[in-house]
Amino acid sequence: MIATLDTTNPDTFINYLTQPLAQEERVASDIVTPIEYLIAQINVGQITFSPTCIASAAHMSPTKLKSSISTEVWRTVALDALEKFRHFQPGWDGLDASPPEPLAIEAAETLCVFLTPFSHQRRPRVSLDAFGVPTFVISDGELYLHLTVEIVDGLPVLAWYAEYNGTEYFEDNVAFHNDGLPTELLQLLLA
Repeated sequence: MIATLDTTNPDTFINYLTQPLAQEERVASDIVTPIEYLIAQINVGQITFSPTCIASAAHMSPTKLKSSISTEVWRTVALDALEKFRHFQPGWDGLDASPPEPLAIEAAETLCVFLTPFSHQRRPRVSLDAFGVPTFVISDGELYLHLTVEIVDGLPVLAWYAEYNGTEYFEDNVAFHNDGLPTELLQLLLA
């Protein structure tokens, strides 16, 4: 259990990372690894490790570790939000909002995995609209992107509106598969 973990010993840290994550410690989905859980705990101040211990255990420089933690924290927070949305009931907003479709949440979780490698400016905020549609928004000064994950005829599709350098882009009903981001979306994110 993480509460009894020796936070000063790199060997203990490595051992912890090689163990499967207990069900009660999972944060969002089966994608979550012990390092993601640990980083989430560090992020909320529930546990602390010395940066030297973490860096030596992970065999990376403190600079690379900071970048890695930023990436893992974003994904963990995004997946955690989606997991919470999964349990929303009709009227979750106090009015008449629809709950999300389970398949839409699953597709949004996959989308999070594909969005993780991008720079922190291109990692979106995750939310749920009143129609129960998982929504991702980026507004970084250069790119504005509003991306949704919907289910059409039992299959996940993406729709987005984007503005980049004064040019607007719109796509609707773009099939979303587990093999990567659609080319048009990838080009916007890499712009």
